Amino acid sequence: MPEQTASTVVSAIESSYGLVRSLSLLSCFFIGLASGTLYLYSTFGPQLGQRLHLTTQQTSLLGMIGNLGMSLSGPLTGAVVDRHGPKLPVLVSSILLFMGYRIVIGLYESEHLGNNCFGLVSIGLALIGVGSNLGFASAVRCAATNFPKRMGAATAVPLAAFGLSALFFSAWASIVYPGNTTGFLRMLSWAPAGALVICALAINTKPTEIELKDEKNDVVADDTEFTIMGLFRDSNFKSYFIIMGLLAGIGQMYIYSCGIIIRSLAIGEYIEKTTWQSFDPKFVATIDTTASQSLQVGLISLFSFAGRVFGGIFGDYVTLTLQHSRTWLLVIVAGLCCLTQILAVFVVNSLQGMSVLSALSGLFYGICFGTYPTLVSDNFGAKHFSKNWGLISLSPVPFGYFLNWLFGFILDGKIILQRQFLSSLRYSSTEEGAMAWGDSDNDNYDEFSDICLLGKNCYKNAFVYTLVISLFIIYKVLQVLPRGNISSLRVKTPRKHQS
Repeated sequence: MPEQTASTVVSAIESSYGLVRSLSLLSCFFIGLASGTLYLYSTFGPQLGQRLHLTTQQTSLLGMIGNLGMSLSGPLTGAVVDRHGPKLPVLVSSILLFMGYRIVIGLYESEHLGNNCFGLVSIGLALIGVGSNLGFASAVRCAATNFPKRMGAATAVPLAAFGLSALFFSAWASIVYPGNTTGFLRMLSWAPAGALVICALAINTKPTEIELKDEKNDVVADDTEFTIMGLFRDSNFKSYFIIMGLLAGIGQMYIYSCGIIIRSLAIGEYIEKTTWQSFDPKFVATIDTTASQSLQVGLISLFSFAGRVFGGIFGDYVTLTLQHSRTWLLVIVAGLCCLTQILAVFVVNSLQGMSVLSALSGLFYGICFGTYPTLVSDNFGAKHFSKNWGLISLSPVPFGYFLNWLFGFILDGKIILQRQFLSSLRYSSTEEGAMAWGDSDNDNYDEFSDICLLGKNCYKNAFVYTLVISLFIIYKVLQVLPRGNISSLRVKTPRKHQS
């Protein structure tokens, strides 16, 4: 009789919470969609850099500034979400996104730009990053709490929406604001913020006691509280931190530099088809790559979406059905990452091949982020999931920043050498065709003195470095792969960590 009563109570709880949790999961999807606009940077980044008269290195680093805001705020926002729930963080997220994009728009539209524009636009993008992280962390935490037995599939909903965000908003912009960067940025200031306000009213966490009890029996890792210092003393945590940082860093280098790569290839193709006599410097400076940028950003977003869904659902299948650790998915991620770098260095030489790079980059990046949140919960406990995930999400900061800096450094170095060569041609009259450059009344040279004309050679060396790094990632993944199935792993004595 008591068992029947308990069963009736559990059924009543699940029935009453079912609608709330379903509505919350739908809200998590739209919060993820509104929180992923940072990946649109490649769509407007080159135009923003040109408008603000920034170097290639500065333009590339700007893409990382937003990511820095997102990553560095991870532990703090994670602790806030763990303590206060999702509603308040989502509301604050909407305010920060609105403020950040308004700063970017104000600078883009300003006719009197000073020397501090890089610092000001960095502040705007940092606010966007912090706001994005608040909303995203709230959605992931809510999904994980409401569906603990299917955490991988549940967290895949906001994770996938986050990856789909760039495709959704770039498609919207291409229809409503074709070729209009100002209108596009204005839309980004109100649409995501408005969606977050609406979703904050609907999102809620309602786990059932029976699910929480069952989850404690199913999870691989114990729920021992890992302190921050304890985590960083743990060899597994350090390995996961490095793997995540390098994978995300390589992915972010491509995502935030994609627009620059497209422009370099487009100019390189024009150079190959023309001669010095018919070369038009003014045309080079005005080559429009907006359509190609939108296409590649859309592909990255679409395949990132697919990767996040695959990582969450297939991870649950590997764990619950095959009884193996979802860490095995990192083998797939590392392999795809390495393949992408090989193609970038040795195969892809034109805009047509960019679609393959964008698809593969989005896929391995998406699987990585679709797998890692649940990996963190499996290995380091669910009680302080948001805080632990926030710490892991710090990993792309040093690696991503360095790789984006390296990309810009390599490309700017090519531009400096090119500038020196063209300057010598400008004042030369010994070769046929050189007078087009050497005419003292011709200021065309200044039109593209900051544009690389070398096509793939502008950036190729950056992918040589990432290829070497991807081989190291494979080595690290093989190190952390667990031996045995889930059942054998459960009998291990839990490790306690003290600060």
